[in-house]
Amino acid sequence: MRRLVVPLLLALGIVGTVRPVTPQSQASQNQAAPSPAVEPQSALWLEIKRQLLGPNGKQYFELVLKDALVPGATDSVHALRGTVLSNKPAKRPSELVLAMSDSQTPEVTITLRDSRENLTPLLKPIAPGTPIEFWGIPVTFTQNPFMLTFEVKAENGPAGANPRMMIKPPPKAKP
Repeated sequence: MRRLVVPLLLALGIVGTVRPVTPQSQASQNQAAPSPAVEPQSALWLEIKRQLLGPNGKQYFELVLKDALVPGATDSVHALRGTVLSNKPAKRPSELVLAMSDSQTPEVTITLRDSRENLTPLLKPIAPGTPIEFWGIPVTFTQNPFMLTFEVKAENGPAGANPRMMIKPPPKAKP
């Protein structure tokens, strides 16, 4: 199946709904909107999650996110950042569950696939609590409990090597 790259931020504006701002809705918008001090990765994730939890969340998933590369090629963000909560299966995982908004709430499942769409296990699990960055293609979504599942491509490297993936540890902060 051919995967489409959708300019995510442009699509956010097209699919978003317009409604008058009342004091109550303005307060809720202020709470949901990311502050200027928030990293671009976090701001992008918070906007995606806000849209998915909204009244048109399923439509947003189907029209904007499903089968599109996230973050998109035109986004200023090159990867999303999350914290590993669990690996499935435990010894050679092909699925990772991540917390995105904090370090303990499961929000994203990553399924590792090769170029032929087969599950591709890691040689060893990633320790829970490890921050990682990734990009991939959203394939399923549930609102309650909230979970967005991404397929992330992995390619097998030389024999015995861990697969190269679109997953990496985040860069270390500069002092």
